[in-house]
Amino acid sequence: MHPRRRLEVPPVKAACLACRASKARCNGQNPCNRCSVNGKVCKFIPSQRGRVVRAPVTPPSTHKSSESPASIEGPEGDGPYKRPRLSSGPRGPLHQRSGDGSTNIRIHTNGQALIDAYYLLIHPCYPVLPPPVATIADKEQAQSVQEPEFTRSPLAHAIAALVALVPKGTCRDRIARHDYAEHCSDLALRAIDWDMDAPEPLLRNRFHHDVPVHLESTIANFLVAVYEYNYRGSMMRARTRMASVITMAMDLGLHGINIDTTADSECKRRAWSMILFFANKLSIIHHLPPLMTIGDPRFKTPPPTLSIVPEPWEAILGAQDILLISQARPPSPKELEALDATVSTYIQNLDRPPTGREPIDAEGLAAHNWWAVGRIVVHSARIRLHRPSAFADIPAFVNKHCDMTALQDAKHFPIPTTNCHELPSPESLADSPKTNEWPDAEATGPFSARGSADICLKSAFIVLRMFRYLTEVLVDRHLQMPGTYGASEDERRAIKASVPITMPLMACSAMQACYVMIMTLYKVKFTLIADQTSEDSTLKSDLSFQDTERLVEELRHGVRDSLHMLQKYGTEFAHVGPMYEELKMVHQVAFLDV
Repeated sequence: MHPRRRLEVPPVKAACLACRASKARCNGQNPCNRCSVNGKVCKFIPSQRGRVVRAPVTPPSTHKSSESPASIEGPEGDGPYKRPRLSSGPRGPLHQRSGDGSTNIRIHTNGQALIDAYYLLIHPCYPVLPPPVATIADKEQAQSVQEPEFTRSPLAHAIAALVALVPKGTCRDRIARHDYAEHCSDLALRAIDWDMDAPEPLLRNRFHHDVPVHLESTIANFLVAVYEYNYRGSMMRARTRMASVITMAMDLGLHGINIDTTADSECKRRAWSMILFFANKLSIIHHLPPLMTIGDPRFKTPPPTLSIVPEPWEAILGAQDILLISQARPPSPKELEALDATVSTYIQNLDRPPTGREPIDAEGLAAHNWWAVGRIVVHSARIRLHRPSAFADIPAFVNKHCDMTALQDAKHFPIPTTNCHELPSPESLADSPKTNEWPDAEATGPFSARGSADICLKSAFIVLRMFRYLTEVLVDRHLQMPGTYGASEDERRAIKASVPITMPLMACSAMQACYVMIMTLYKVKFTLIADQTSEDSTLKSDLSFQDTERLVEELRHGVRDSLHMLQKYGTEFAHVGPMYEELKMVHQVAFLDV
């Protein structure tokens, strides 16, 4: 066997892009021989493989505590479940200044400024902490070039992760914001582990004067779950984390608090209610078993106080229980009637103007936000109960979204075409059966198909009206708060695309409302065709032609408003972009000829 002949000229380690793509040998010159012969542009970009070149680490100052989470950074754990490394630490390019001398992301150098930023940007959407005691301003310390002075509190790091994701100024560097948020969430998880391993009681000072130290890890873990679902798009990671949050909360007894038992009861009630809402919402959106037993008698904690009438929390959690019950197994006709009566009671309570607190500060915005969320949840629950009777689970979307049947997964579809958006012509319907090919919607429950369709349509319009209130009216009020009032037009536009941060959880309700409107449009089209081709009076519409035109325009504007809303939030939030693309395609086809 002849020994392998060594190359006279060893291959270079820096191949150009053209040679690298064709896996050919490159001589390393500029231009190289192969590119010169083929007439290609010879360009070299360093490969991203290999070790990460990190910025030099500045020695920590002597006054900084050695027990701070920022000082306990070690090598990442090995194995398949380790969190991804950052391309640079907090002293690297993430902290480079922009041309006007400010940092590229929202960085706060003291605890009070971070708390103020929480009340400005997070509290109106997730009021997990007690109400603020004074007027809040975003006291951002952008002039400092030093690393943020994080305390040992995991809550500080979790808040910093969510705050950093809201765009600042004219900066559009999403990668820098997400890298820094990932860094902060990583520090929050390490600080949580630090607290769990520390001997009881924890001796540090409170990060927030109304939040007990032993509760900080639970709230921080919840906020990290919000970050992982909203921005990283990891449903299983967020759901697994919420399981640990529930365990931590129940170990602290947050589920069995009586009214005004301690000075910290409001904080505990808010934390427990937000944990319940988020955990249930994940199970509802992704059609998974609930993380907690529905109607568990151990859950005695009353809802938090939002100083608004009607109070939304009882209706929100009750409607979520109804959604979880209906998705676990098909309810019997008697159960459907009972569930619908319960939802109707919630709707009657919430369908009135809120009074008590104006949306002019963080707590007022939170109250009105959750009144709107409550109306969305209860009307979505009623749509879910009546949807099978109204539309027989006929698919309108090609892909799977939330709990709605996808066209590719449908077992049967009555329209004799491969595309659910291709309506049959009157000529094709003339010699075909008119009604016996459609599923018998009347037999799916105690509700009539026409009555259920009317209920679904009314609730769908209310859902989309509440989304406009959430994303336009309240966001404009949000931008009038101190700390955002003087923002530039570009920054205001960027903030509008980032709040409310509950949007990824609520987008499914918008999709279901659009499903109702699209299916109603198809019913209207089918009825118009039946009016032209059939002498059967049962197929003819009760609406005049002008009423039909007005209904079609209302449906068109409802779906179009939802499209604009999903497009606005599709960049910043995970899960929203695919919904926008799907709805855009369906909208183009459904309203093509009307």
